[in-house]
Amino acid sequence: MRINPKIIQVSSDALIPLAGYFWWDWNMYFILLFYLLDYISSEIFLHVKSKKIQSSQNTPVEIWIKNAIISGFLLVFSVLSVHFAMLRVSPGIQFTDELLRFWRYKDLGIEQGYILIPLIFLVGFQRYKMEFVNTAQFKKVQMKELWKQHIVVHFAILAFSCSVIGLSTFIVFTEIVYIATIILASSIFQLLRVSR
Repeated sequence: MRINPKIIQVSSDALIPLAGYFWWDWNMYFILLFYLLDYISSEIFLHVKSKKIQSSQNTPVEIWIKNAIISGFLLVFSVLSVHFAMLRVSPGIQFTDELLRFWRYKDLGIEQGYILIPLIFLVGFQRYKMEFVNTAQFKKVQMKELWKQHIVVHFAILAFSCSVIGLSTFIVFTEIVYIATIILASSIFQLLRVSR
């Protein structure tokens, strides 16, 4: 019996934040930063995909620009809503201090920022090559559809953040509950998205 490589990919994507929490002393904000970096990476590679589609299918550049503006606005709004939700769950968090701590965290004597950020973009590039270029998706996928799927991701993040903000008015769960929910929701969403 052969295991679907996309299930392996989703599982390995879930292992990094779990390992971060249990072995590398990552807190919830570190895990959110990991996901946000991946999220920003996917936004960047969406422009790379759009360029490839445009050159292959001769799609009007206006479609790309219009969707990029909408997506960029939603990206900023999503990142802000995640931070606002984090403030509701962990009042008094100092984002600048946490960002520096995330970057400077050392494992094996090397600050993780110098490894993790390039690694996230390298993984994004590998996905682009394997799932988009090598399979010739750029010849089949419509640019509008590609952006539409990405905009759904923005709305899913906004909905999750707003749910956390709303729930935190009544109850604040322990950190592990939020982390497990984030990892589970991300994994399910990726599986549903890649299975189409």
